[in-house]
Amino acid sequence: MVKSEYGYWFDASCWVARLGYGVWLFGVYTVHHLAGVDEQMSKAVRVKVKLTNAIAKALVNRGSLAPRHLRECEAEGLVDTGALTLVVPPKIAQQLGLKIQGQQIARYANDYEEPVGVTEPVNIELEGRKTTLEALVVGDEVLIGQVVLELLDLLPDCKNQRLIPNLKNPDYPVAIIK
Repeated sequence: MVKSEYGYWFDASCWVARLGYGVWLFGVYTVHHLAGVDEQMSKAVRVKVKLTNAIAKALVNRGSLAPRHLRECEAEGLVDTGALTLVVPPKIAQQLGLKIQGQQIARYANDYEEPVGVTEPVNIELEGRKTTLEALVVGDEVLIGQVVLELLDLLPDCKNQRLIPNLKNPDYPVAIIK
């Protein structure tokens, strides 16, 4: 990884820049080959993520629910820097016993929009770091978006297909408040 005046370069195709106030901008560059074909150089970053129904976890912690009734699952998640937040497929939302508490308009890469369900809070454990967030319910795979990465202070390493901690805070996530 190389630091430049614009941010950090992970390789020739993946970059990240801090915009301020805790906001990171991730990008994937397209390179032009001699044959005249544009090809995206980045590789998908897939990671193991543990998801837990946060309300059930709180009830277990308070002694109101037996631990055997706690709903959690481990899944492979795709780090999607184009996604804003956590996205889970309906099958996983059902497995976790998450109730849909509202609707959100989702816009896809092709500019198509549709309303999707928003869940109750979900505990997210990724690379030894934890946070809690609502999820959008759509699709057929877990997507880990920018808000999750920011809350956990993790960055995508496209070249090595993994997540790495923010170099300024390698041992724990830091929330920037200004």
